[in-house]
Amino acid sequence: MRAVLLTLILSLVMGCVPGDTPTDAKAPFVPRELDVRISPNNAATFMLNPSPLGKGGYSQGMVVTIDILPNEGWEIEEWIGPVFNVEGTTAKIEMVSSQSVAVRMKLTTQPTATPTDTPEPPTATPTPVPTYTPLPTATSRPTYTPRPIPTARVIVVTPTPTRTPWPTATPNARSYFDKGYDYHEDRAYQLAINEFTTAIRLDPNATHAYWVRGLAYYHLAQYERAIDEFTKAIRLDFSNVGTYVFRANAYSALGQYQLAVQDYDKAIRLDPDYALAYNNRGAAYSHLGQYRQERVDKTKACSLDSQYC
Repeated sequence: MRAVLLTLILSLVMGCVPGDTPTDAKAPFVPRELDVRISPNNAATFMLNPSPLGKGGYSQGMVVTIDILPNEGWEIEEWIGPVFNVEGTTAKIEMVSSQSVAVRMKLTTQPTATPTDTPEPPTATPTPVPTYTPLPTATSRPTYTPRPIPTARVIVVTPTPTRTPWPTATPNARSYFDKGYDYHEDRAYQLAINEFTTAIRLDPNATHAYWVRGLAYYHLAQYERAIDEFTKAIRLDFSNVGTYVFRANAYSALGQYQLAVQDYDKAIRLDPDYALAYNNRGAAYSHLGQYRQERVDKTKACSLDSQYC
């Protein structure tokens, strides 16, 4: 009887002890980086809401609000990148992948000459202030330059033109390029591709039409076609940093990380201070199992831009 009772007690006690159950392994967090650039960089600052998660990135599909804080005397001229719901100094962006946004600023007032009745003394003549021309960035809106067209008409160039004069004949490559870019900004990528195709048919040397058509294919996840477009753009202009970076991103999306590293190398040679290129090359090294090179690139990206720290 005691043996039976002891056996019953032991079975009850052992039945109350929960067994070890395996825990589900959580998938690692893969950040989507958001690169925001202001041109010129001393014209404003910006805030991101929400702030970046983890190591300076966002989760897939997260919508981020970008608030631009212009410095005194500056205002926003143009948003460049896949933003939407643009309202004054605020815009939103969906982090379907790592994204790049550029904000072009302009002065709110321009200096004007005021005539006076009494001429100024020679020593008081003010020195003309040079007009600041911002350097192009990897994410800036491409400026389409057509091939020169012979014409007998005399074109009078104004002292301070705001845009490069374009041929007035229609249809022309510029009009299709601009329409395609507007479609691209509205994320109507297939319509954008149709317009860029027409622009290229009218001007086969339209470098930026190839480049932005490649971006449209990239957003449609047609990475092989995107690579073809970026390659054509590079053949026409091998000095565009952004073209190498986006082609490298397309290679990474296809799992061709060694080719991606080679393109990031070329971008860094053209712009040794491009933090995004170092950060993305580090990610490619990680996929290749080259973790020492990954740490070196991640450290360099952090030293150039705190959002990658």
